[in-house]
Amino acid sequence: MVIMSETAQQRDNVIDCGAAPGAWSQIAVQRVNSTGANAELPRGTVIGIDLLNIAPLDGAHFLSSHDITDPFTHARLQDLLPSAKADVILSDMAPNASGCKDMDKEKLITMCLTLIDLTKGKQEGIS
Repeated sequence: MVIMSETAQQRDNVIDCGAAPGAWSQIAVQRVNSTGANAELPRGTVIGIDLLNIAPLDGAHFLSSHDITDPFTHARLQDLLPSAKADVILSDMAPNASGCKDMDKEKLITMCLTLIDLTKGKQEGIS
C-alpha cells in the first residue's frame, strides 16, 4: 500500500495483474481518482485482469476470465487504456500449481516475461 501511494498519481493509467479479489484495484481507484470523486483533480484509469471473476468496482474496468499471457488480453488492454499506455503495472499474480515442479516453474517464468513485455509497452504503448 505504501508503494502504491508513492507510485501512482492522479491521471495515471494503472494495470492490476492478478486483480482478484480487487483490494489493490480499490486502492488504485482512490489514488488515481478514476471515479472523478475529486472534480478538481485529473482522472486516471484502473484496469484489473485475472483468470478469476472479479466483483464490479466503481472506477475500475475488470477483465475477468482473462489470461495476461494471451495476446488477445494485450489487445483488449490497448483498447481500454487512454493513449494505449500504462503508467503503473501492479502484479499479485501466481500460477495455479500443478504439482509438477518443472511445469510450474515454466508457468511462473512465462508470467514474469509477460510482465516484462508490459513494462516495455509502458514505454511504447502496450504491445
